[in-house]
Amino acid sequence: MGSSNYQTLILYSDMKKLYFLIAILAGVAGLGFWSFRQDTAFQVKMDRYLDAGLDSLMLVTEHMLERTARNDMAGVQAGFFEARTHYKRIEALVEYFFTESATRLNGPALLESEPSMPGEYKYPTGFQVLEEALFAGEISVHTVRNEIENIRFYVKRIKAHREDVHFTPSNVLDALKLNIYRLISKGIAGFDSPVILNALPEAVSTLRGTQDILFLVGGNGQQLHRLLDSAAQFAGQEGVSFDDFDRGGFIRRYINPVTAAFTDFHREHRIPFETSFPRLIAPDAADMFDYDKWNVLFFAPSDALPVTAPYVRLGEKLFYDKRLSVNLSRNCASCHEPARAFTDGRPTNTTLLGDMPILRNTPTLINAAYQPAQFYDRRVTFLEDQIHDVVTNEKEMGASFQVLVARLNKDKALKRQFRELMGKEEIRERDVKRLIAAYIRSLQQMSTPFDRYMKGDTAALSARAVKGFNLFMGKAKCGTCHFMPLFNGAVPPYFDKIESEVLGVPLSKDQAVVDTDSGAYNIYRIGYQMYSFKTPTVRTSAQTAPYMHNGIYQTLDEVIDFYDHGGGAGLGIELEFQTLPSDSLHLTAEEKQQIKAFLEVL
Repeated sequence: MGSSNYQTLILYSDMKKLYFLIAILAGVAGLGFWSFRQDTAFQVKMDRYLDAGLDSLMLVTEHMLERTARNDMAGVQAGFFEARTHYKRIEALVEYFFTESATRLNGPALLESEPSMPGEYKYPTGFQVLEEALFAGEISVHTVRNEIENIRFYVKRIKAHREDVHFTPSNVLDALKLNIYRLISKGIAGFDSPVILNALPEAVSTLRGTQDILFLVGGNGQQLHRLLDSAAQFAGQEGVSFDDFDRGGFIRRYINPVTAAFTDFHREHRIPFETSFPRLIAPDAADMFDYDKWNVLFFAPSDALPVTAPYVRLGEKLFYDKRLSVNLSRNCASCHEPARAFTDGRPTNTTLLGDMPILRNTPTLINAAYQPAQFYDRRVTFLEDQIHDVVTNEKEMGASFQVLVARLNKDKALKRQFRELMGKEEIRERDVKRLIAAYIRSLQQMSTPFDRYMKGDTAALSARAVKGFNLFMGKAKCGTCHFMPLFNGAVPPYFDKIESEVLGVPLSKDQAVVDTDSGAYNIYRIGYQMYSFKTPTVRTSAQTAPYMHNGIYQTLDEVIDFYDHGGGAGLGIELEFQTLPSDSLHLTAEEKQQIKAFLEVL
């Protein structure tokens, strides 16, 4: 072959490679362009859907204002129901992408304040305030008009910031799933419809809105649509009242399959799970009760130790070590006894010298890791800080960490364990706290008969306990403060905030006088937090008597009676900021026993 022919062949070969490379690049560019177009199309569809919902809200509230001007309060009330329907169909998007506006639109009708400005109250506004103004007594036209205007302001605010939001299938599916968690933990309990208890029609709107948005995501979602349709039909069945609704059956038979189908939908369509922010429940969890997908370190500091056997064992050893108290007389188990679900069975324990009572009842350590604040007054965030507070408190253990660490370092066997596990020659203060905290984080009880029932074991709960759960989450209104499934005050679906309540707990059973402990008020001197205490878990409550922050009630029956009568107000205690509704729940004797039966298996 001549050189010219050879060069021609080489040139031809190189040109083929070049064309092939160009083709590949063009294909990639084409795919990128297609992906961009697809992404843009999805954004446009989501923008239009959200805009339509917001515009509907603006139109309905405009009509409500017109009716207010004519003093047509019946028309305004009808408009309220319509506005709520529109809101529920877009709630998933508003709560996820416009959190602050969502709080102002649909947050509880309670005062808030920043610790840095304790005298500056943030007054509640939005739907729950408007609901109370329209349906809870004499109607003030001025108040009603103001709240309608407030709702319109925050709707306009969302519209003004809508262009800042980038919708993707990942974050939209995440928003929908989290909103389903919100529905079953708060919505069907009446949390955001506390006066008119319109929770079931609103649940239907939530589920229909979920279907609408899922349709915009696209893909083969027929199975998920069928499950959502079945759930909506169950929630909307005729003749079933708020009090009669079978919440246990609804969650177990309808909602858990829905959330599992969301997880499957992600995988089948290769849509990544949203991981842009930390959370308690992993985005790929099958349902809210998929505890293997819970991250116990969600509530922990960045240097927290993993909750694994070596750290837990050494932490447990320190938990029972009396060298942590100043006079070597106490360890953590002196107040937190394992046989009593890590409480002590007393109204309040005694001080280190045994001559005076400690201020408050000893709380359980079971599931103590699953809360964003510690102590009844929420004064610290992490378990490590709680351990420091208790060990150094002169009334509890009275020790100095400098002294106790010096004691521990004299123990050669313990030092060797530290060195082998922690890789350090000396036992250090921070490591003592981290190890004990790891042990406490291991004290989890999330496999009770209730949990097994929710995972499909229908024989795990008696019929009486199932009725008790439905009462707890319905007529008795317990679930509006003790949020499922932790049944403490950690607010779902993010669990990053924990509620405190002013209940009006009495000083003694025979006096209508509030207990003198001022609770959270002691920390920041915020007026409405006077007599406010963190909402504790009611899991393991059958083992943790006596109850309340001062241990005033010896039995669950007494606690249920206290709530049934409207808390302190029902006893004749007048408090400016009681957050517990003061009206009676009108529970029958049998209903009280059903609630008790549920608590005994929780």
